[in-house]
Amino acid sequence: MNIHFNNTRNTRQKQAIFAVLDRSNHPLSPAEILARARDDVPTIGHATVYRTIRELVKEGRIAAVTIAGDAARYAKVCEGGHEQNQHFKCDDCGHVYRVSLPITLRDTSLPAGFRPTEINITCHGTCADCNDEP
Repeated sequence: MNIHFNNTRNTRQKQAIFAVLDRSNHPLSPAEILARARDDVPTIGHATVYRTIRELVKEGRIAAVTIAGDAARYAKVCEGGHEQNQHFKCDDCGHVYRVSLPITLRDTSLPAGFRPTEINITCHGTCADCNDEP
């Protein structure tokens, strides 16, 4: 996968990190990004991952996903220029998954004059992998 980055430095490491996030179906921690990026660039280090995450956030290609009590995770920005902010966090294994809930900014009922710009929703429970039921 070769992604073109306008007006920014395009390195093998940056390509690998963005590809990791592009392939992921859920937000990843910097440590998870590092581990997966090493499949493509074995010599990539922590500092490079953190620096590249900052660059990609600044460029608007990825976004931080913050869930109360957890360190930030990162995900590719969706079509329309935003990261989907509806997530499910498994209380057993700690994984965070993107979910699609039938809630949009248009569905919000706010007092006159309020203008929402985003909604962040996190559901908690047990994921399919951790669920004891068949």
